[in-house]
Amino acid sequence: MSIPKYIISFTILVFCLITSSCSKDNALDELDAPGSFAGVSAFNAIGGSDSLELMIAGQVVNRDGEIFSEGTNLAYRTVFPGEQAIELKSFSPNAIYAKGKHHFLGSKFYSIFFWGKGSQDYYVSEDDILQPKDGFAKIRFVNLVQGLKVKLDYKNQSSVQSHSFTTPISNFVEVKQGANMELSVSSADSKLAAVEEKVWLQNQAIYTFVIYSVLNKETKQPELKLQQIKLP
Repeated sequence: MSIPKYIISFTILVFCLITSSCSKDNALDELDAPGSFAGVSAFNAIGGSDSLELMIAGQVVNRDGEIFSEGTNLAYRTVFPGEQAIELKSFSPNAIYAKGKHHFLGSKFYSIFFWGKGSQDYYVSEDDILQPKDGFAKIRFVNLVQGLKVKLDYKNQSSVQSHSFTTPISNFVEVKQGANMELSVSSADSKLAAVEEKVWLQNQAIYTFVIYSVLNKETKQPELKLQQIKLP
């Protein structure tokens, strides 16, 4: 029997309330009202960054010992709604990687994608994490590669499609589960080697595929990377 669609978002938000390190002490009094909080996750695609600290509304989002380096994702945490300050920084050396503000709505879920070293080099998306219908999974694509046109092709069962990035973050779409989805990411000018990956799509799961570039430490040349983020 499939789980009702709204259960997944409610469960995630309650879990965030219990485990989040950025919730204040008096938030415990509001555990019976999860709609008064927003859920926020974050992905770090800043080249060469290591052990950064994410702060929202002056509160540290990272849990104790949690490393937020290039290519890593912080799962959903709770923050209070309203306009909140966002700051991404390191302590050794002391540097600010991103700084800005965003208005968060209670009971909504958001993802922050950091991709550069400027004060506004990040994207914020409001996430549709309602569970897809039985027999399907939900997918979206995020392009954090700068200065280079990216080509994305994917095959799901017998369907072959290409995705053109008119915006950095695509909408979620439902696709049939139960088969290996084949993804191929390449640069349109063929200067960078293609990245290929097969993903077994689980029933009613939600996937975000993040495309970004890293600098190869040996060759000193950029390479494409494809990172999968899955819920639940």
